[in-house]
Amino acid sequence: MYRVVKRSQPATIDELGNPTSALFKQDDGVSVDRDGGRLETEIIDRFKGCFGQRFKGLVRIGADVCIDNDIAVIPDHGYHAEIFDDYQKTPLSQLKALILADSCKVVAFESTVDWVNV
Repeated sequence: MYRVVKRSQPATIDELGNPTSALFKQDDGVSVDRDGGRLETEIIDRFKGCFGQRFKGLVRIGADVCIDNDIAVIPDHGYHAEIFDDYQKTPLSQLKALILADSCKVVAFESTVDWVNV
């Protein structure tokens, strides 16, 4: 699964370039795209096209991490899904957000795109 990093979210990547738990903290569900058999380059290009100048990067997290840690992945439409703490749609706990951050891999990062604080 893939989660976008927007340039307006500097707290989501630390000074070493690693994702933080802030990337996975969202009260209304953490939006992700499932790969659905697509090539990673295709997925990156799609996110860049959708987010345009707001695109700073993209991380990949395996579904196995969610399964192994009782994190609910709820498909929405097409390739889209939402991640919650459980199937009652409770926002992710800090611990589960940290597990996702520690387990994900940065697959695209635009170092030439400056962070902005909104």
